[in-house]
Amino acid sequence: CSQSAVSRHLSGKSVGRKKCGKKLCTTRRGDRTLRKIVEKDRFQTLGDLRKQWTESGVETSRATVHRRVLLNQKQRQKRLTWATEKQHW
Repeated sequence: CSQSAVSRHLSGKSVGRKKCGKKLCTTRRGDRTLRKIVEKDRFQTLGDLRKQWTESGVETSRATVHRRVLLNQKQRQKRLTWATEKQHW
């Protein structure tokens, strides 16, 4: 490994490729807005959530809403337990 590579790594300067992949279509503020909408009524359909989110100024698809809907603490714990059990398949 060259001295310049070590120096760049230690200084935190990254040279080369920028972030790859598609940019997110929503911001953190938009995601917070969706969280508030979901917390008002957790039993809404994805279509209803999308309509309300669009009315608040975030234009997205139904699939994006589905990816962004947050899990509650119990669901997160169950996912973590399942993942740790299956970690070394």
